[in-house]
Amino acid sequence: STTFTDQSIYAHTVTANGNAAISTAQSKFGGSSAAFDGTGDWLSASAAPLALGSGDWTVEFWFYASADNVTYNLFESRSTTASTNGITIQKRDTNVISVGTSAVVITGTASISAGNWYHVAVSKQSGSTRLFVDGTQDGSTYSDSNNYSNATIRLGANVDGNAPLNGYIDSLRITKGA
Repeated sequence: STTFTDQSIYAHTVTANGNAAISTAQSKFGGSSAAFDGTGDWLSASAAPLALGSGDWTVEFWFYASADNVTYNLFESRSTTASTNGITIQKRDTNVISVGTSAVVITGTASISAGNWYHVAVSKQSGSTRLFVDGTQDGSTYSDSNNYSNATIRLGANVDGNAPLNGYIDSLRITKGA
């Protein structure tokens, strides 16, 4: 299926692009997840409540990579016109997770290997942004004064459609104010 459901109170429209689909081949919870085959697939949603803003927020999800030593874009909220108005979360070709704005601001050290599920969370609290992998802070703390105003998110590829994910994402949650 290519019908993705936002279970928040906002019920945003989620658009599947390329061959992004719901799959039962892999899942962390509930028997299915979003599947991306690495050839130009992504999910997107756009609405004012999706802008992370300048306050506290958390973006978290589970992901499963199908290959090592490849850069995959997992989450993107930057626009093409202003790269500091959102964040990007990637699995790097060095098999670690990174967080970026206009440049990489946090690089994790936890080794990510294909064929395993990992919980990734990025949170901003009181001007400090942190990356967590499987519940443990990974990498340095970024002193963050950015206002992340872009209201469009993308899963599985960056804003230009590059670094497409070959793998799965399950249970994305965006929390603002915490």
